[in-house]
Amino acid sequence: PFSAAKLVEVILGKQNRERGLRQVEHADGVTAPSQAGGKDCRAVPPTRNRGRYVYFIIDDSFKWANSMDVTVEVEYFDSASGSFTLHYDSHDATAPVGGAYRTGPQVVPLKGTNEWKVARFTLRQARFANSQNSDADFRIAVDAPEFLVHRVTVTRHPSEE
Repeated sequence: PFSAAKLVEVILGKQNRERGLRQVEHADGVTAPSQAGGKDCRAVPPTRNRGRYVYFIIDDSFKWANSMDVTVEVEYFDSASGSFTLHYDSHDATAPVGGAYRTGPQVVPLKGTNEWKVARFTLRQARFANSQNSDADFRIAVDAPEFLVHRVTVTRHPSEE
C-alpha cells in the first residue's frame, strides 16, 4: 500500500496513528504515553539498560530498493539538556552488528527550551532490512534525562521515487 508513497509517518501518543511507519517496543526501547506543549506524544523513561531508544519499522511496501536515500524528520519536545541521534540499518560493514546500527549524520543538542522542534536526518544508502532489535529499521538514540517525541516521518529522496 505504500509503494507509491513519497513518505511514511507515525504520530505518537496514547494510541499511535500509523501510516506506513510503526513504533515498536523493546527492552531498551520502552516508551509511555505523555503530553507536552499541547500535543500527545511518547516519553522515553529511564531504564535499567544502558541505552534508551525509540524503535521504528518501515512498511515493506515502502522499502522497494536494497539501498535507499531518505530524510527522517523527528518532531520532539525540547524539555531537558542532552542530545539525540539516529541509528539506522545500513550497508556499512564497519557499523555495529554488520551495519544494523550506523550512527546518523548528526547529533541534535537538547537545551531545555520547552518548545516543539523538528530535527532532520539525511540517511544515505540505508538498507532497512529489519536488522535491529524487534525487527526495527531505525531507532532514535537518546542521551537525556527526558525525551518526548510526537511525530516521525521518512521521506524518499526524488531519485528514490
